[in-house]
Amino acid sequence: MAIIGIGHVAAHQIRALENVEGVTLTAAHDRDSARATELPAGVQFFESLEALLTADMADLFLVSTPSDTHVEMARSVVAAGHGVVVEKPACLDRSELETLRALGDKAFVHVALHAAFAPELLWWRGNAETYELGPLYGFDCGFYDPYIRAGRLEDRATGLLGAWSDSGINALSAISRILSPEHLLLDTARMSRLPQIGCREIQGSALFSFDIDGIHGHGIIDTNWTLGLDQKTTRLWYHQGEALLHHSERRISLRTNGAWTIIKDFSSPAPRLEQHYEELFRDLLTSYKQGASNLDFALSLHDKFIAAMEKDVSTTRAKQ
Repeated sequence: MAIIGIGHVAAHQIRALENVEGVTLTAAHDRDSARATELPAGVQFFESLEALLTADMADLFLVSTPSDTHVEMARSVVAAGHGVVVEKPACLDRSELETLRALGDKAFVHVALHAAFAPELLWWRGNAETYELGPLYGFDCGFYDPYIRAGRLEDRATGLLGAWSDSGINALSAISRILSPEHLLLDTARMSRLPQIGCREIQGSALFSFDIDGIHGHGIIDTNWTLGLDQKTTRLWYHQGEALLHHSERRISLRTNGAWTIIKDFSSPAPRLEQHYEELFRDLLTSYKQGASNLDFALSLHDKFIAAMEKDVSTTRAKQ
């Protein structure tokens, strides 16, 4: 594998690759040549993307550049005859979504949905039924980052674009481990912006409904950069209890009869994102060997992610 873009997220990806048998990082490119010093020994750095793509040093190229360049980078990789793994969000509007879909007809195109590989999510998906909580009727995904402090956007957040633009797809990929996306119907959404802060949205939320086996439920995804919180959680309401998947603390708590109990703890000295990417790369290796990318599934999530931006009630009201 080769990596395009050596930023904050790439640091976690590079460390994760060192722990995944069967995948080797061979080469990298970044516009800033000083970042070559951040690469492990033996990884060749290329000062131009063209040189990297023509060097024939990788089977797959991981795009880890700023979010609004993902489709452009993926197009260049596929045009050079290679397969590509695109960091989330893979696309930001309908035009980009269709471009990725077309690229998937020409090459192996995969999307790195790291939040879906959180250990607490994988464990709960496989073990929830043993707790006999009954049907799911509600969820609340709160994905918060402290990227706006004292009215100023932190430099590290500029490439992430905005609260929903960065974390909306993370939350959708997380809830997809619990609830099949085909059941999710977007009801309304709100993207909050401040002109003096240079990002797409400081807060974004979307309200969903779902019907499964005669059960009508609701769910909300909320993303926010203004709360001073570095916290990601998914709360699940069942007929006979409540589960809290605390992604930041990597643990699962269960409330039955009014009392909370921690039932599983996945805390580790390893950074959370590094843990996510290890599992993601193992899954990617299997998918690549089978020639079965996750593009269709990923684009179905991005369809809802983009629809929330399109259905933003605050923008609608402003136009009125």
